[in-house]
Amino acid sequence: MARISFRRAVLAVSVALLPFASGAATMKVSAGELSSKLADVPANEEVEIALVDAEPNLASVVQIVGKRKFTLDLSECKSLKSIPARAFFLMGNLAGVKFPDTLEEIGDKAFTKTSLSSVEIPASVKKIGLFAFAETKLTNVLVPAGVSELKAGAFAEIKTLSSIDVDSASKSYKSEDGILFTRDGLTIVTYPAGKSGASYEIPAGVVSVGTAAFARNESISDVKIPESVLRICGFAFRDCPSIQKIEIPSKCVSIGRDAFDGTAIGSISIPKTVATLGENPFNRCAKLSAITVEEGNVAYNSNDGVLFSVTKELLRYPPAKNAKSYDIPAGTLAVGPAAFAGAVSLESVSFPDGASEIGKYSFRECKSLKSVSLSPSVRKIGRMAFFGCPPVEGLPEDFTNPSAKDYIKKTSDADAK
Repeated sequence: MARISFRRAVLAVSVALLPFASGAATMKVSAGELSSKLADVPANEEVEIALVDAEPNLASVVQIVGKRKFTLDLSECKSLKSIPARAFFLMGNLAGVKFPDTLEEIGDKAFTKTSLSSVEIPASVKKIGLFAFAETKLTNVLVPAGVSELKAGAFAEIKTLSSIDVDSASKSYKSEDGILFTRDGLTIVTYPAGKSGASYEIPAGVVSVGTAAFARNESISDVKIPESVLRICGFAFRDCPSIQKIEIPSKCVSIGRDAFDGTAIGSISIPKTVATLGENPFNRCAKLSAITVEEGNVAYNSNDGVLFSVTKELLRYPPAKNAKSYDIPAGTLAVGPAAFAGAVSLESVSFPDGASEIGKYSFRECKSLKSVSLSPSVRKIGRMAFFGCPPVEGLPEDFTNPSAKDYIKKTSDADAK
């Protein structure tokens, strides 16, 4: 491992070696000197950097380090109160970090998709941002007592994390069997993605299943949701491939976007109480063959297992439905985002008069789709609507597929009259 050294101009003294979390030695360096000190270090060698700036420019440090694997010691940066949002986002080359004991906030997605395997959150921290440590390689987490705001998904989707601990003095959060809850027990915040066990019963009294609460847990196959739950937030069960069945509580009022994305559910029943569905909660549910809506629901309905809104939008055609052709019912005004995505059996789809819009990714990965019969009323086709499809007949001559932009039908003189 390469070591960065320098001689401070004013004091003209050498800086002593310091131990880092990995047990290897490192040397102190200011952010302003970092570029010149790295110049002679081979790009393929890992470096350990201990910054001495009171409040370093982290964006500059990120730019200088580039794709080089590194660990970062910020413990002497005593004026650093906040790690900015996305400060190290997507930096898979960041292997470790140490914080100053004055740090108060860790921003949204600050360390998402880095290679952090351990982290000690200082007692001084009050806020941890949205998905701040999501998709890292953490193996253990201790939430300090002073954390009063833990935004959605802060420790979500970490496959190496089997347990989350909380300081017993915390007034905002608690841990039960390694599962993170709000202190009042009303929200299950995170069921660690690396936690083993095939079944789990959410405690009675829980009102909300938090954003990405169970996301990426590949072990769990059976989750019992109590009748007390009113909200299932976005991404709650995303990429839980072993879950084949979910019963939505009879009093549930909202289901967030992509809530069941990537599960193996075969059918789903939506209670009459559900008033809000986020964008495509059943995205990438390859085994889903039917969606039913309880009679009396004033916001949604189903027709032959296909989900619609009362505003006449087709929201989800179950991808495992085995029909080769489908006639969108008369009166339908729009096809929603990813509405037919992954429907591998479909070969043809016809649109009714009055349908005006096809949402983004609507027919994504419809591998057998050969033709569509569009009504003249269709004016807009969302970006990437036919991405992953074979050549499809019936599309406008000037339509580009796939396209990163929406297609807007040109108005002809005849249409204008």
